[in-house]
Amino acid sequence: FTSPVITFSGLEDDVLKQKGFYDLVGNVWGKPASNEVVYRGLFAHSSLLEGGYAYADTASAGSATFSIQRGSVSASTSSYTQVGTITFAAGNSVGSVNLTPTSFSTGSVLRVIAPSAQDNTLANVVFGIRGTEA
Repeated sequence: FTSPVITFSGLEDDVLKQKGFYDLVGNVWGKPASNEVVYRGLFAHSSLLEGGYAYADTASAGSATFSIQRGSVSASTSSYTQVGTITFAAGNSVGSVNLTPTSFSTGSVLRVIAPSAQDNTLANVVFGIRGTEA
């Protein structure tokens, strides 16, 4: 069972609001299945995403890499390209978000895909990706 959540934090702060900063935050409850789409979000305005942080309540037994993908969706088709990763080293609860500055236009979709092989222990992952209005 997963429960993706998106929040825009920091927008109450006048300085952050003026500069257009925000965070995309996602939660993955429990152990994600192999190649499971654990997060999906649609952009209502153009944005630039870059880096971030990740944490798991239960560390991974081996290394685990989630795929960050950008896609375009139309009524008849959808296509996605990997633009970054969320990586946990073996035995580590702190992960890294590896995402060079990547543009998402209005209507683009961001999704996060669980590792292709399920980790026996990695569970309850939360991640935050830094964004700015483009």
